[in-house]
Amino acid sequence: MERHGFTTTGFEPLKYRLVERESPVFVTRLFEPALNLRKNNPRVISEIYPLASLSLQNLELFSDVIVEDETDGYPIDTTFEIEELHSEGMSTILRIERGRVKNPEVFGNLSLSYGFFKIATNKATYIVAKHKGIVLGAIGFTIDNVDQKIKVFELIESDDEVKGFLLSELVRMSADKYGAEYIEIDISAYSPKMQRTLDRLGFIAVAYCPSMVFRGTERLDIVRMAKLNIPAKLGEVMLTETNKDMFQLVMKDLETKKIGIEINDATRKLDIFAGLSDTEFAQLVKICQMITYPAGQVISKQGDRGEDIFVLTEGKASVVNVVNDEKKLIGFIKPGEIFGEMSIIEDLPRMAELVADVESRVITINRQELSNLMTRNNHLGKMVMHNIARGLSKKLRRSESA
Repeated sequence: MERHGFTTTGFEPLKYRLVERESPVFVTRLFEPALNLRKNNPRVISEIYPLASLSLQNLELFSDVIVEDETDGYPIDTTFEIEELHSEGMSTILRIERGRVKNPEVFGNLSLSYGFFKIATNKATYIVAKHKGIVLGAIGFTIDNVDQKIKVFELIESDDEVKGFLLSELVRMSADKYGAEYIEIDISAYSPKMQRTLDRLGFIAVAYCPSMVFRGTERLDIVRMAKLNIPAKLGEVMLTETNKDMFQLVMKDLETKKIGIEINDATRKLDIFAGLSDTEFAQLVKICQMITYPAGQVISKQGDRGEDIFVLTEGKASVVNVVNDEKKLIGFIKPGEIFGEMSIIEDLPRMAELVADVESRVITINRQELSNLMTRNNHLGKMVMHNIARGLSKKLRRSESA
């Protein structure tokens, strides 16, 4: 492929199921019309930017991608009635033009406008969202039972609120109902809201495809995003030198996403993050790390500089004061509580140490990175400081009543 002018613009981990699951390299070659008609200045979230830049660089194109990182996704916690599409429902959905004609964000090689018999031949399914019997939107996808893969090809909606619901419902049903191990969706590189929504649902960018879709008088760049419902155990891969950078980038994003989802699930209900918007919460998650400590291990040593803040998510930990090698228990922290929060206010050595009583999972947040984030986002800083003060007050009240 490389000898014939194709270049790497993506890597799709475990996309196909043969004897074992296989991972293809995504390659692209552009011809003059695609270059001349390409729409400029795609807008992507920061998680997609490295892959987009590498793809354009591989194609020897100027990177004109603009990062929009303050974008919230579509709401994913709304609820509607759902049903799968039957032939009698097709005409109702066809009347909803907004999401499939006026401002499409999802692209595929099939469309409801082809007719029900066409989509039935391709084993396509639509999940329809309704409210009091009124159709509000639908998401169309094909199910490949051989590859245990879902390919989303169309998103139809009457308003923005239903988009996130349909996507989150598909993610939920993909494993529970359809047994899918892999989900993929091609979306507009000019829609950071859709990108952010899929990012929050656990998708990563696996390919960036300049000029892939013809729309009106222009060709649009597409981001291919995918979600794995299985562990990313690839085994041995054989790559040319050109492919290695793309492989490493995608696999790094996959590992980061795995850690991010783990942290996201553990932290969303914690007091320190109360009152944050989805975007602010996502920004905080990026500077968090999850670490597991065995019983008896010191999590934070007395006398050390307070470089990190610790949030206990599972287990139990004791706060111990050490004087002349004598250890005195002065308190404990429970899941959801913070240790070392005073380091945000003053850069002094720790006055006590934190020890895991049982195997415990702890989120660490670097003090300087948190301080920088709070400086850039005043509302986030205000809410975090308010939550820390409330947590300190709770611990003081418990100490006084002990």
